Amino acid sequence: MYNWQFVHCVDFWAIVLASACDTQTEVENGCQESELKPLIYPLVQIGLGAIKYVLSPAISTSRCDTFPRLTSAIRFAPFHFQIIRSLLHLANHTHTYIPISPYLLPILTLSLSSSHRPKQSTIRPPDFEVQIRAPQQYLKTRVYAECLVEETIFLLAEWLASRNVQGSIAFPEVIVPVVVTLRKALKNSKSLSKGSGKELGIVKGLVERIEESSNWVELKRKTAMTASGGIMPLEIWDSEMKTQVDDSPLGRYVQLMRKTREKRRKLVAKVSLF
Repeated sequence: MYNWQFVHCVDFWAIVLASACDTQTEVENGCQESELKPLIYPLVQIGLGAIKYVLSPAISTSRCDTFPRLTSAIRFAPFHFQIIRSLLHLANHTHTYIPISPYLLPILTLSLSSSHRPKQSTIRPPDFEVQIRAPQQYLKTRVYAECLVEETIFLLAEWLASRNVQGSIAFPEVIVPVVVTLRKALKNSKSLSKGSGKELGIVKGLVERIEESSNWVELKRKTAMTASGGIMPLEIWDSEMKTQVDDSPLGRYVQLMRKTREKRRKLVAKVSLF
């Protein structure tokens, strides 16, 4: 399971189903549903099941015997990122709700609450787009811990800012467990003196943007309910939110993160040529 063949298979089928079941394509075809749509559910279950295979035992074990499994979960986090990226692509094109946050938050919690203080290192930051497991020399290093937190926060923000999640009329309620978990992770990290200022700053920044977007959705929900004089049809809400999600605080935050990551990627590629 933890190999490139499996990762590419999941990604291939995610691309196929995203193309065949794209909501825009269905509208152009007269709202005719693709015959491949029933395959979305089993593909999502396979992908999420692969993530849980290593991650769940590391969380459920007691503190005295957690470290070996915790290390395994942290080392295979790049594999989890590969699967999650494929599922995000599928969700964004088919507008299917996929509960991704429960599979990202544990990685963040484990990274910030590790009982071993990360050591300083001069090695190059890992590239999670071309890895499915972290090399041994990266484990327990500060650079790997920071990159792990940054990538987890980015994917979590991508999921939260999507139309399937933030575009939902229930967004203020959906984000409650996410905010609670993030705040708890911040508090534990500070109390244990774990995590650098950069890591904690990234997490805190996401929490602030989530709460701002929650207030943004609540305001629009109240306005819509008042204008409609009662219960607002979900079809109307979806059509109105379709073009507004990117203008939310969380949407602008994700756009800024994408631009920053793209600049960094170009800079790294340029340096690699010399």
